[in-house]
Amino acid sequence: MEKRTIVYLNSGFFDTDITVIKELTKSFQVHWFVLLSPNEPYNADFFSRFVENSSIILHLYPIKSRRRSLHFAKLIYRCLKQIKKLHPALVYTCHQDLYFPLFYKIFLRNIPLVMGIHDVLAHSSANEPLMLKVAKRLNLYIANKYVLFSKNQYSLFKSLYPTKQSCFVGMSIKDFGMPTIPKSNNNGIKKLLFFGTLQPYKGCDLLIEAFEKLLDSGVNNLRLSFYGRFGSDSYKKKCLSKIKHPDFYNFHFEFVANEDVPNIFASHDWAVFPYRDATQSGPLMINLRYGLPIIAPSHTCFTDIYDENTAIFYSDSNSIKSLSEALIKVAALKDNIYSDMCKLCSKTALLFSEEVVAGRYIKTFNMTINENS
Repeated sequence: MEKRTIVYLNSGFFDTDITVIKELTKSFQVHWFVLLSPNEPYNADFFSRFVENSSIILHLYPIKSRRRSLHFAKLIYRCLKQIKKLHPALVYTCHQDLYFPLFYKIFLRNIPLVMGIHDVLAHSSANEPLMLKVAKRLNLYIANKYVLFSKNQYSLFKSLYPTKQSCFVGMSIKDFGMPTIPKSNNNGIKKLLFFGTLQPYKGCDLLIEAFEKLLDSGVNNLRLSFYGRFGSDSYKKKCLSKIKHPDFYNFHFEFVANEDVPNIFASHDWAVFPYRDATQSGPLMINLRYGLPIIAPSHTCFTDIYDENTAIFYSDSNSIKSLSEALIKVAALKDNIYSDMCKLCSKTALLFSEEVVAGRYIKTFNMTINENS
């Protein structure tokens, strides 16, 4: 039986896309339309290499202008005209801009559209441009179905937009390969890892304050690493000003190459997520692949995946005291209990494999095609 053609269109969230798109080829002929900004961590060569030895047909559109410019409008125009020529059974996208809804209605109004929404509401520290806010609103009126990537965002979407068709697909583990070093052997020292962009909503300042509070109290068997860039110089200055015991830290405030990721996780014992608020987290899914227990607030983002057997949770995401108490528990935790937590983390990862999550996409896409055929 000939596979139906679908279009997978995106201009961001590529770390999520690459975990499922090859699995989609088991059920569909996939045309992947990539709108690529120059500041993306993934470049054109990456996408060309990624689709090698697969049936994915890549259509690469470099973005060379601001997204509110007429040049960008022309890019969207060309992209959707090309999609129309393919006569796809369905289009899937997470793309958000003002021009997309307009040109979709002009060229593709009879083609079913499934739209992914990562953040139903913006993070607390986000400063979204007005045009993006308007675009998000317009996109709520053009799709046949909306998919969400965490249970908490799915519940929020259903409560805000009960008349719109929506479903939960989730996020899969993010695999960067096998470590080339043995797992961390702490010798009494427990290494904590913060991985990802350092932003105010991620609570890096709270983590430093809580960690410093422990050091002041005499707890000295923890070490804290940061791997990632700061979102702004002002936030970097704020965070670094709180550090009084630099010898207990390991700083790597820079872009992390994909090939370095496995060894970074292998050289640590815990991943810490001091987020003030969260919808879902890419670093969380990387961590799940590499099997570290987590320290995190009891946001549904984290409790959707981890439980008390694989995490140390704390109740108040804005409280230095609450986070500090969680760190104290980690410092005092016995090795045998930690070992059991790691084993359960590995079992949990099996529930979020690329095959399992892509299966939800496939079910959603087939359902939407059949409903609109």
